[in-house]
Amino acid sequence: MLSDGMPIQYILGECEFYARRFLTQAPVLIPRPETEELVDWIVKEYSDNQGNLLDVGTGSGCIAVSLAAETSMKVEAWDILPEALALCRRNADLHQVNVEVKCQDLFKALGSVERRYEVLVSNPPYICQSQASNMQENVLSYESHLALFVPDEDALKYYRALAELGKECLKEGGCIYMEINELFGDATANLFRDAGYRNVELRRDLSSRDRMIKACL
Repeated sequence: MLSDGMPIQYILGECEFYARRFLTQAPVLIPRPETEELVDWIVKEYSDNQGNLLDVGTGSGCIAVSLAAETSMKVEAWDILPEALALCRRNADLHQVNVEVKCQDLFKALGSVERRYEVLVSNPPYICQSQASNMQENVLSYESHLALFVPDEDALKYYRALAELGKECLKEGGCIYMEINELFGDATANLFRDAGYRNVELRRDLSSRDRMIKACL
């Protein structure tokens, strides 16, 4: 187990995220501390809001479940990995919150979303394939590459799709919050500005890296 390089979170079957215990299992991504900062940003701005929120690419459900617990919003969560969908449901049940979990592909959903949301949130794949050589072996061996990597030649593919999704289903004044690749902070922010979003804010994490963006319609 440990001698094979398996992350301790998978061995224990749990980890802590935003002061809650979350169940973990391979190959669903292990929740990261920097993602807590993204959740905290939304909690501080929407704690009393009762609108709709969509988490795209929910994984373990750490974002969706935390926001369902910390705000009054109606939370929906999408993923395409069966293990992630099941784990998100288990974590929602564990914390006794209502999260509507759907098997939905971001790219296939474009043009067909009927519900309107106040908030979209996503921690999509954003690590370039060329960055894999700098990553820890236990991450590469056990965590889903589908949820981690994007092609070097199309590093912002998920953000273009998210910008399109937001314009399709965000209510007027609605906002999208995303975790990003620190190497593409300005490029990602400009993508949303060019798509017609306003008040685009690029925020650094506690390690002073460009890691989060908020953009509003």
